[in-house]
Amino acid sequence: MKVLMLAPGESTHSIKQLKLLLNENDIEVIYLDSTDPLPGGGNKYKYIYLPLFRRKRLLSKLFGYEFLYDIECIILKTYLQKIIKRYIPDIIHVHCIDERILYLKKAGAKPIITSVWGTDINQHFSPDSNPYLKELKGKCLAAADFIIVDSGMMDKKCEILARRPLRHINIPIGIDTDLFKPGYESEVLKLKEQLKIDNDFKIILSARGWRSYYNQESILDAFAEVLKTFPKTILVLKLHNHQTVRILVNKIKDKINKLNINDNVRWLEDLPLENLPIVYNMSDIIVNYPSMDTLPITFMEAAACCKPVVSCKLPTYEGTFAEKYFTLVDGHDISDFAEAINTSISQSSTSSLNTLYKAREFIIKNYEQKLYISKLLNIYKQMIIENT
Repeated sequence: MKVLMLAPGESTHSIKQLKLLLNENDIEVIYLDSTDPLPGGGNKYKYIYLPLFRRKRLLSKLFGYEFLYDIECIILKTYLQKIIKRYIPDIIHVHCIDERILYLKKAGAKPIITSVWGTDINQHFSPDSNPYLKELKGKCLAAADFIIVDSGMMDKKCEILARRPLRHINIPIGIDTDLFKPGYESEVLKLKEQLKIDNDFKIILSARGWRSYYNQESILDAFAEVLKTFPKTILVLKLHNHQTVRILVNKIKDKINKLNINDNVRWLEDLPLENLPIVYNMSDIIVNYPSMDTLPITFMEAAACCKPVVSCKLPTYEGTFAEKYFTLVDGHDISDFAEAINTSISQSSTSSLNTLYKAREFIIKNYEQKLYISKLLNIYKQMIIENT
């Protein structure tokens, strides 16, 4: 089976999805993006450069979204037609909803399956959403043959944007629970030495992405409050694609200086997926404070490692395992968030540990990535049969 995969090549989520497909014996992947996620190459893997002008912010500011979309349409229609004619893919799978779906549609590609990532949809439900881009996002959704969401409410939001019913399924991406698990004691000790963290310090991990809506500044404010009660506490900030978010990172560094908490903050450079469980196991608490979200994979990874999570409460978390096993704080009050972190630091009871073990069991049963890839391949096969 040939899969033409279009996904942001710099994203760890894309790389994970790609590797899941390449691990299947009968899958060949042609990857199309402006960034190669596997620059070293790989078996059954072909990368093709995709020029995307609208992703370049300077061009968008100079010429506007509408102009760049029209230009991309003209250029990429012929470009994609040639690729499809040459490789004859059985399935086209687009990750993160945008105009690439429309370009493929105009090029005659079929069937087009697309996966919602969360922010690609949520951003259009904020008061400052661009009306043109919101309408365009609806057209992208309507043009897809099948849509995959990974949390509740997202399907309804997609249909609101598309202004019609959509063919969709809810499949959580899942994680490798053989990788994400408790343990890694010797690796944890080495990482603590590397980060110069003494064993008598509690460690709080902020593992989400670097965009303004993840509210890293608010996490710093809450952490500064926590230090008043628990001075022997370290906040670990995990970087993602450092070069692309350097402005925000510099802003966070300035705030750390203003709060005078440099000695209690550690920076962890972007690291391979296989090393991420070490970071979770080193941490005592994982914090999460976005203004909008889907059901984050961070929740699954933390639960699989039996680590507590303190988070704000969002509609997409309601009715999920996060409500049952994590501490979710109503509203966006920094004092309440800090108090919840303090409470979590204080708790180390047997009942708390039992809850975390139950959370891991739930993840194994419901969010193991083998379940995801099995369901995904079934969708591929179903769509191939329907379009034969």
